[in-house]
Amino acid sequence: MEGPPPETRTGHKSHGRGRKARLHLLGHNGLRQLRTIEVPMLPLLLLSLFSLSPDQVTVSIDPAKVGSLAPGEYKIEVGVDTKSPDFTLTWEESIAPPVDPPVIPGEAPLLTEGSGWTGGTGQPGQVGSGPAAGYKPAAHWSHVPYQAFTGELGVGVVAFHHRGIERVEFSVNNGPWAAVEGRSMNPTSGCFEHWARISASGSQDRLLEVRAIVYPVAGVPRVLSKAYAYAQPQGVSGDIVYCHPNGSDSNAGTKGRPFKTIHGAARALAARNGGDASNTFIRLAAGNYSWDSSTNQNINCARGFITIEPQGGTPADGCKITSRGSNGPRIRRQRLKGLHVRVMITTTTAFSTTTWFDGCHVEGTGRASQPSSVGWTQGTDQYTTNTLWENTRFGPLGGTCIGSTLQELGDDSFRNPRLVANTSIRNLNKPNSAWHPDVCQLRNSQENVIMYNVHMTNVSAQGVFWKYNLHPTRTSFAWVNCLIEGTGGLISQIDVNGRHFIIRHCTFDQSFRFRSNNHDGHCFEGNIFSSFAFSSSTRASDYGAGSLAAMDDNALLRFNHFETGGQAWGADSSSGNVSYQDQGGDDYRVKSGQGLTRAPITIGVDIFNDPRTGAATIGAIQE
Repeated sequence: MEGPPPETRTGHKSHGRGRKARLHLLGHNGLRQLRTIEVPMLPLLLLSLFSLSPDQVTVSIDPAKVGSLAPGEYKIEVGVDTKSPDFTLTWEESIAPPVDPPVIPGEAPLLTEGSGWTGGTGQPGQVGSGPAAGYKPAAHWSHVPYQAFTGELGVGVVAFHHRGIERVEFSVNNGPWAAVEGRSMNPTSGCFEHWARISASGSQDRLLEVRAIVYPVAGVPRVLSKAYAYAQPQGVSGDIVYCHPNGSDSNAGTKGRPFKTIHGAARALAARNGGDASNTFIRLAAGNYSWDSSTNQNINCARGFITIEPQGGTPADGCKITSRGSNGPRIRRQRLKGLHVRVMITTTTAFSTTTWFDGCHVEGTGRASQPSSVGWTQGTDQYTTNTLWENTRFGPLGGTCIGSTLQELGDDSFRNPRLVANTSIRNLNKPNSAWHPDVCQLRNSQENVIMYNVHMTNVSAQGVFWKYNLHPTRTSFAWVNCLIEGTGGLISQIDVNGRHFIIRHCTFDQSFRFRSNNHDGHCFEGNIFSSFAFSSSTRASDYGAGSLAAMDDNALLRFNHFETGGQAWGADSSSGNVSYQDQGGDDYRVKSGQGLTRAPITIGVDIFNDPRTGAATIGAIQE
């Protein structure tokens, strides 16, 4: 069986008080995703069979390697050899005992908690002068807000600016501000970013409010929106109820007398916890469930999520959301963890909802299987982490998406997202000639958008489509360490007036077009373009045709390579064909000795979070 080379993933647990140790195996075999298993305390011999139809994957744990497991947090690294017809799963390293409470190693400072905020954070004035000094950085939080944690949590900010990031300052609950001046790997988010640590230590569970200000080398600092996290010093835990497809909402919600519906379970959690179901758990037995509500009751979650997850011992993809109603279970903050989602997650538009897909398998019935243009969530703020998303018309579309795989899509992957990071997109191809697929489309007034470490292969779509619509000017948009392998002759195009676009260390195996004449403050640096041109605009009557002169206002256009067109635009650039290690096999590492220009290393990692070495490099992948 053909497939990508063997790869390794590390999984981790998110909560673990009680009488069981929980082991997470998270990996990809190129087609499907391994999920969570829960095992009792041992001495242990476990043989767990994952049925990933049409293939079978067997996972075994050797008691000689495991020993006796205490309750807590463990990490396992596994390798999946997809060249084997049996998808052989092998250990890469043994299980290590947990650190209790978990402490995050690294370069990030530990924030000192204050007594609480009494007002907003003021907007600092502009720093410095020169090109792009009038613009704020593109910057977003990388962690999911309102998540519960014990021990320590890394709170990070992905940030870019034409002139570079001088520092990011963090404070928790109005404690002393701590300045972080460089990027490093945040183990909480998996992002190479500016980050700090917060601690759950203390005697009481509590909601922490973290604030951050991003300072460019020269420019206008960006004050980020408030970020919250729920600290639980004694371990992440909360009220637990159970559901079974054959249960009843008049039951007590115990394992022996489970509820039937998710909404019935959520209503009980709210009633048992003073009207606020924050930081509680609904555990599902294997079977099919409906995403619906039997009453009009909204479920308040002011301090955290209701986590909806499989019961321990449930096989991968064993808990399925297979039907839905118009409003869903009306939960204010809902974390779908390790579920198999087969329908659109709808919510009432009258009740603001946050939906977090965490380690899920979102699966349609084919590229044309999603009839609605709103995507797989409606009326919701969305986060997607460590999720396999496949065989649907659309991808997640909006919100934040980190560490996920999107494949076999038929239309847009993202529209007006906040942050997409450490994500792969493959095999995007429209089944309907009337559709207009884009990897990332900006179509309204969205600003401050980041695509970071995004790997796109066999994509018959426009990689970048910045569309003139009701809001013809875009500001602070960053594509960093991105690769797009375009097919079908489609192009990436900027069809709007732009302010402060940052395209750095990208590889575009797809034509790239500028179609406007009013630009300022851009930074195009260290990229490889298979084809690049300034062309007439579809909105020429509004803002004229694109030109190099129009782009050059306060722009930094340098250290780029252009394969075709015969011209090296900007300073210190080069042109000519590029030889990659194995372009047909999606290996876009540049072969050495070709005389391509090199850009100074401004981001310390490449698209795969591998360190960039040497004084300079070019494109998305370290050579």
